[in-house]
Amino acid sequence: SIAPELSMSPLVVVAEVFNKTGSNAELFPATGGSGDLPTGAEVVYVAGGQTVGESGTTGVDPDPLEGLGSKMRTLFGALLLLLPGLLLVRALLPEASLGETLGMVPVLGIALMTLVTVAQLAITGSALTSGQAWIALIVSTIISGVAFLVAGFGGGLSRGETIYPSAGA
Repeated sequence: SIAPELSMSPLVVVAEVFNKTGSNAELFPATGGSGDLPTGAEVVYVAGGQTVGESGTTGVDPDPLEGLGSKMRTLFGALLLLLPGLLLVRALLPEASLGETLGMVPVLGIALMTLVTVAQLAITGSALTSGQAWIALIVSTIISGVAFLVAGFGGGLSRGETIYPSAGA
């Protein structure tokens, strides 16, 4: 035989984060399923790099509220990412309707963040770190804040106004 280890019985490794109510749960007897695994398969449950159960036992169900702080931090971060876009919309389109504002905030915010991040990566020549991502957010917010302040003094574009002079002027 070319690979004798392939003829051994299969080993099924189930991570702690396994969705015990998902479509594959019916394969494992420990989750109330029928256990229709390949013949001779051994099931090992792992959590945090440690074996927590074998063939018929599972680890502890995760607490649904675990990581609530992480979820709140993620939501706060997502809202922070909208700040540059909101400032730019107010600067460039001060008379924008709610629908226009809701559509343009993420577009302008993402566009500005992308430009700042690409420039930052071109300058540093290294992979993006979380610190650099924060710097990109701060720089994007400063740029959009300056645009907002300048537009506040000089006014943005009014409805029907374009940035191009008319042909008859």
